[in-house]
Amino acid sequence: MENFSPIGSSILNRSGLIQTEPAMVYDSVHVFARGLEAATAEGPELRIRNLSCEEELPWKEGSTLFNYISGVSFNGLTGPIKFKEGKRVDFKLDLLKLKASELKKVGEWTPSGSLVITDKYAFTEGRPPNITLKVLSRIEEPFVMFRKTAADEDAP
Repeated sequence: MENFSPIGSSILNRSGLIQTEPAMVYDSVHVFARGLEAATAEGPELRIRNLSCEEELPWKEGSTLFNYISGVSFNGLTGPIKFKEGKRVDFKLDLLKLKASELKKVGEWTPSGSLVITDKYAFTEGRPPNITLKVLSRIEEPFVMFRKTAADEDAP
């Protein structure tokens, strides 16, 4: 995490941690600033010209700036920041659950993997009982239909 200048307590939650949205905005501004700095220092001159919202004319230097922004890599407030093919990669989101009077981490999500819940009882009241459920249905075509099994196939 990078140090950030104190800009007021409005971006902090009650526990003194920075809120998600201000942290994301902070990191976004830093990504843009670092990409713009690299583009102006290393790349061709970025010519600023008036663009119209009425016409669909792209800014010629936009793809150059986009490539420099995509090359930005640093540790921000929201964790490691790097991009691949214009999308942020190698990050994780913590899944938090309010328990009693505090937030507890009950899992995490990564874009390359999936949701992993580390506390399997986080979303139940108490421990679930050990029960077996029997599900009954009646044949109601086309929603529930009887399927005949072949002679060499096991019955469901």
